[in-house]
Amino acid sequence: ATLSKNTRYQLGRARKALEQLGQVRFNKAESLEQALHMFRQAGPLHVRRWGDKGGQSGFTNPLFCQFHENLICDGFDLGFVELWEFTVDGNTIALQYNFRYRQRVYFSLAGVDYVQHEDNKLKTGMLMHLYAIEAHLDDDSTCYDFMAGDARYKRSLGQLTGNQYLARLR
Repeated sequence: ATLSKNTRYQLGRARKALEQLGQVRFNKAESLEQALHMFRQAGPLHVRRWGDKGGQSGFTNPLFCQFHENLICDGFDLGFVELWEFTVDGNTIALQYNFRYRQRVYFSLAGVDYVQHEDNKLKTGMLMHLYAIEAHLDDDSTCYDFMAGDARYKRSLGQLTGNQYLARLR
């Protein structure tokens, strides 16, 4: 109900088109091993989308990867970290990595296979967020936060904006 008429139309059309390709599933990692596997699968997709130069995809930085794998190991069983896999007929088309804290879901990053489904009308990334938001409507979540940065999909799917600050402590 909070989406514009145009966004609802585009997402409805994209969902129907994707469902015509096969059975669509959006599954949450159920074990730490599965979560780590999903995170590692997201890496090549993220690099393909954002680039392998410095300042592009963090997955090209071994310290970034190690930090997040440690974070997943420490936070998964506590419920602070969640990973999701978006599939069509068992083929992964997107992976999502979120943080959870105090009934809020914080989107961190995704790996989307834009090569496998090149049709931009499929809106794979936006559909991934739609499925994630729908999944969190049924739990105790009160907010799905896209976090920092301006992007069209954030403006299309979200309503509230705010400031995020970076502090460096030594």
